[in-house]
Amino acid sequence: MKLNNHTADHNEDVVVITPQELFPNREFKNGNEAFFHFQSSATAEKSGHSHPLDTRLADNRVSFEQNLKYWNHQTAPLSVNNFDNTYFEGIVAMGTEAVPYIIEEMKKGPTPLVHALDLIFPGVVEYDGYVSLKDACDTWLSILQ
Repeated sequence: MKLNNHTADHNEDVVVITPQELFPNREFKNGNEAFFHFQSSATAEKSGHSHPLDTRLADNRVSFEQNLKYWNHQTAPLSVNNFDNTYFEGIVAMGTEAVPYIIEEMKKGPTPLVHALDLIFPGVVEYDGYVSLKDACDTWLSILQ
């Protein structure tokens, strides 16, 4: 086995952040309640030159999954899903960066996460009366794919 002089460093921080700190120009229902936002950084060094690595995608996935986990945990005992929830708002605050993960969840089956898309892309889908969760998810999947 041959060793080389390449090195790599990774730092990770779990930041509990208020929505206003992350998105100062948006209005949030729950005010200053915090949600999960993960930030990490990594660098690789080769031959004395340090190169930053983009960890944003991994950070987005972790932020989404943690907010989804806690939102599901808090709203599971309710007869209807509670969208006035800090963790749901954390997902919405991710904006378009949350969309690939919402699509993954919708492909598993109907999910109330579809309503995060209604807030991320206001006015794209107009609901006329009652629409089932399955129909709402199918409509968004057809639009986004």
